[in-house]
Amino acid sequence: MKIGIDAHNLEHPGKTGPGVARYLEGLLSQWAGDIGKQHEFLLYFKDEIPKDLPKASQFKPLIVDRKGPRSTALYYNVWLPSRAYRDKLDLLFLPLYMQPISYLGKTAVTIHDISYRVHPEWFPMLRYQVPLRALTYWAITRADVLLTVSEYSKSEIVSYYGVDQKKIHAIHLGVDQKFKQLPTARALIAKKYGINKHFLFYIGTIFNRRHVFETIKAFPRIADDLPQYQLLISGRDHTNPAQHIDELIRTVNDISGRELVLRRDFIPEEDLVPLFNEASLYVWPSTYEGFGLSPVEAMACGCPVLSTNHTALKETVGDCGFLVKQPDDVAELANVLRTALIDERKRTTLIKKGLQQASTFSWERTAHETLQVFESIH
Repeated sequence: MKIGIDAHNLEHPGKTGPGVARYLEGLLSQWAGDIGKQHEFLLYFKDEIPKDLPKASQFKPLIVDRKGPRSTALYYNVWLPSRAYRDKLDLLFLPLYMQPISYLGKTAVTIHDISYRVHPEWFPMLRYQVPLRALTYWAITRADVLLTVSEYSKSEIVSYYGVDQKKIHAIHLGVDQKFKQLPTARALIAKKYGINKHFLFYIGTIFNRRHVFETIKAFPRIADDLPQYQLLISGRDHTNPAQHIDELIRTVNDISGRELVLRRDFIPEEDLVPLFNEASLYVWPSTYEGFGLSPVEAMACGCPVLSTNHTALKETVGDCGFLVKQPDDVAELANVLRTALIDERKRTTLIKKGLQQASTFSWERTAHETLQVFESIH
């Protein structure tokens, strides 16, 4: 098959969404090998071709020609479909919700979740809800096949949009092999982030549903009894209504008289595995996820996870973490945090279960099953 891929999310992953970039990176890492050798992949970019793109004879990266301003809307709806038509594709793969309005060839579109539809209160109306609703509806209506990343997301898409279950395929994400346990000597990186001894860790975009605000409020409740711990928070604050995360952290640190909570907007990719290895606990008390990759990556590194049993986390974390029933309850969250740090027997059990659970998610499987879906409509 001659498969075109909108790969422009790899150009600036920090701006366009690191989750989508990781999804593409995982698929391409496998399609660059034997799995993809029977196909030709045209990788379409908007402005530049990333230097770290995998090299493979079946890959043809190119910058889409344009005659006009560097507009994302024009790229999607004019320049990309125009180039795709010229290339006479068998299939155009679009990994982020949207389908070009003017493209009538065969397409596969990934809908990661529909949180904007299920919980509109989390998203500003004009900036997110209106465009996401319109563009996703068009993609769901027009695409030849739909992909999503969990059975939970599939059930929601079917329920809210009335999609035929045969049209949509749930394919779990994978965990890169670099996420693994490291020897202690190789994992020493915590001091780079101002960590004195032990720490709890959160990384990801900060949404209200992930209860970072409540975690920061809960942490001081156990800090006097467990003074050796700090909490490291990384990610942009996209809470809506705004929860002013940085202001809360300053208040908590002022009251405690020390850097109890550490804050970083960004942590480079190369530091993730050492941080997961050194962290005493990965904190992800989310009440809504289409998948939830980072807690699985943490488990793959032997880090115990605090999470919930809500939405797709039933499939990804399952019963392999310290589970919070109501993460908006600060008292309950503090109690589970305490248990997760002091109950050594349970920690050992959950670390072992987490390693086994994480091993079931591989990009090889994800890439293979995705290609099978593509081939089924050729």
